[in-house]
Amino acid sequence: MLRNSIKPLNVKFLKILPPIFSNTFNFEKKNLLKELSANFPTADGIHLPPINNNLLFYSALLHPSRGNELDKKLSSLLPAKFHRLAFLGAAALSYQVAFILQEKYSEATVGNLTALRSEIISRSNLAQFCKSVGLKDKIVVSSKIQDQVNVQGEAFEAYIGALCLDYKKYFDSNSKANVKLIAQRVTEFAVEGHVPNF
Repeated sequence: MLRNSIKPLNVKFLKILPPIFSNTFNFEKKNLLKELSANFPTADGIHLPPINNNLLFYSALLHPSRGNELDKKLSSLLPAKFHRLAFLGAAALSYQVAFILQEKYSEATVGNLTALRSEIISRSNLAQFCKSVGLKDKIVVSSKIQDQVNVQGEAFEAYIGALCLDYKKYFDSNSKANVKLIAQRVTEFAVEGHVPNF
């Protein structure tokens, strides 16, 4: 008799546990996300196709020189590392620039195209482009190295890498279109001196 009266209580109690834990977790995650966003600048003033996923945006901005300053709980929310995003972005940019050049300069030799591509995707050119589109001042980096060309160029590559991952399907048509548009602007900036306009 006593056992029968307790059993339904246990079942009901177990049924309400998951939502309680789920709500507590979501509440804690919301607080962590709010705290995380306080450590980063907004996208205002960046004249590039936007990164819709804020966590990817923060990942692209956070240089390792400042990564250790972030609380472990907060850094665990970031889905990617700066250098890995830069690696992906550099490859995607190089790929798109190569296509643009072989179409634009159909009479050029492979050697000339390779040299031109190297100049366009060089860190020095990307650093200048990074500054011209308002990304330079958004990088979360140590003040000791914030003016280094390599840091700025790599941050730009990391931004492109984040764009590649910004959609549900890895490097889908939307992200390809965005990277292709950026590659066109970077090429025009390097070859013709055009100010980027998105």
